[in-house]
Amino acid sequence: MKKLLYILASSMFLLWSCEPLEDTYEELDKEQGAYSEDISVTLADDDYSTLSTIAGKLGNSDASDFIGDNLAFNEQYPAADFIPSFLGETFVALNKDSRAIVNYNFMQGNPDYIGDYELTYKLDSADYAGAETSLGKLKAFSPAYPPENYMSGLLEGEFADSPDGSIAYASYRVSDMNPEELGDVSPLIFREDFNGSLGDFSSVSVSGDQQWRSASYNDDQYAIVSGYSGGAQENEDWLISPEIDLSEYETAYFVVRQAVNYLDNYENIQIMVSNDFDGADVTTATWTEMTIETKPAGTGWSFVESEEIDLVEFKGESIHIAFRYRSTTSGAATWEVDWLSVETKDAKKPKYTYFDEFFMKDGGEWHQIVEDDFEDGVYVLSVDDYDSMGEPGNHDNFSSSVSPEEYLPVFLSINRPYAQEGEQLIVVFKYYSNRVTFSLASEYVFNGTEWQNSARIVERSEQFVHNGSKWVFDPTVVFTMTTPDYQLIVDYVKTEIDGGADYLNSYKTGEYYFGADAYYENFDLRLSNRTEKNVPGFEGLSTEDAVALTYERLTEAVEVMLMEKYPDATAQVNGVDVHYIITVETYENDLSRGLYTFNFKCVKSGPNPEFELVEAPEF
Repeated sequence: MKKLLYILASSMFLLWSCEPLEDTYEELDKEQGAYSEDISVTLADDDYSTLSTIAGKLGNSDASDFIGDNLAFNEQYPAADFIPSFLGETFVALNKDSRAIVNYNFMQGNPDYIGDYELTYKLDSADYAGAETSLGKLKAFSPAYPPENYMSGLLEGEFADSPDGSIAYASYRVSDMNPEELGDVSPLIFREDFNGSLGDFSSVSVSGDQQWRSASYNDDQYAIVSGYSGGAQENEDWLISPEIDLSEYETAYFVVRQAVNYLDNYENIQIMVSNDFDGADVTTATWTEMTIETKPAGTGWSFVESEEIDLVEFKGESIHIAFRYRSTTSGAATWEVDWLSVETKDAKKPKYTYFDEFFMKDGGEWHQIVEDDFEDGVYVLSVDDYDSMGEPGNHDNFSSSVSPEEYLPVFLSINRPYAQEGEQLIVVFKYYSNRVTFSLASEYVFNGTEWQNSARIVERSEQFVHNGSKWVFDPTVVFTMTTPDYQLIVDYVKTEIDGGADYLNSYKTGEYYFGADAYYENFDLRLSNRTEKNVPGFEGLSTEDAVALTYERLTEAVEVMLMEKYPDATAQVNGVDVHYIITVETYENDLSRGLYTFNFKCVKSGPNPEFELVEAPEF
């Protein structure tokens, strides 16, 4: 174990920039047989792509998307869950007792209260009917039943536990007609949304093992089929509607919303209509392929809504509509159907206007945000704000390709020219990802020079060991202290040290008992601050002794941080002692900068864990 800690302490945060990771792979591939070796790996962009694929193989699609989009891990999707598989695939020759220090990107989370500004709600058919029974026919608000009469109640029903000041991003639609104007004939003949199931549709497999099924991704729910399973497979699968009676209608048409990816031939993706299908044998019925002009390109996941497909040739008849899918060993597309709607023009059809608005809760009521300012510590971006930033104005939102971090710090510096150091602001904005637009929020802090996101990406390191059969996580915790870590010490001084509130700076982000400063992310060891704040313990000491005391308290502060950060710390994992290798930055009394690394060991598991200093740096 002592050797392990020596390797870890001497290797942490070492970036092998002089030798690309690809060269390391090639050198290891040249070795013959299994052997053990200690290596250090810094993940590159391509490695995160590999890790995203690994997460997908492990059945965690959300983690796969997060890692691929952000090139980072976070608390929800920790590196230790995926890196062992990555090491096993990448360093196939390494075997028992091999150790790897892996340096990776870690996305710090926003404070918990940020969640109160990330509420997103898209109204569905049940919401309109629940607001007013007659609106169930329209599936929308209307002039006689405006959204302002109902939105507060709907949002409170969905977010009742949210405190005042919470912000919700809501999507809804308004019809130009009232329900009474529709008359007895509804424009809707048949509709299937595939919400959580295949509904009234039937899945028929003519050949192959793959079949139609229901699936969901974010807010989208749909029917899906793919002939890919470890490779392209030969299949023919049908998804067939129940009988749709058109006998009472002079006109009828259907609209479909679908997505297709990995398509090599549109002849294998067909929408068919039959007027003689008996519900049993799909191969004996007469099927007519419908021509659709507005359809997906076949190379992505974006849903495309078709034009109105006329059913005039089936006037007065009963029909079945079917989605016919075929794949071969050389090509297997993925087909997703979001919804199918069969409608008539016999009745006047309403026109819809779609709205996406922000609402704020105040006194238990939700009110639409019409204007906003920077005075309350929360700011919601407007359409004009997106336009002022350039590219974000193209769609009035951010995305993985139009990152908020590229624009918001500059936007804030322009619009808050007189910000004071330590000032905080929560910015609420729209974000588009995986076909869905939703609300996100970030907390920004002005450090005296620029605005910084408190949820920014930092570098972390962890160690892994090969146990003879696979790579496993080594429980040693390795990190450099960042803003939240320093703030833990500041808060501890305020509440646990006698007179601690007097030792804090005016912004409550730094303290002078230990010297922790959350915004500068270091320990301020200058003696002048101790004298100014009358910090106890320094009275009558020589400069040399006073400096020595700052180092003693620095060590104590790191231990305090560990107790506050890891209240449920475990002394051992799988029989291995858990060590914490912590690096801190300092602003020395002589105005130089320092970098120190501490090695603590957990000697008593939580609650109320205890930590023992194993190795201190040379001050």
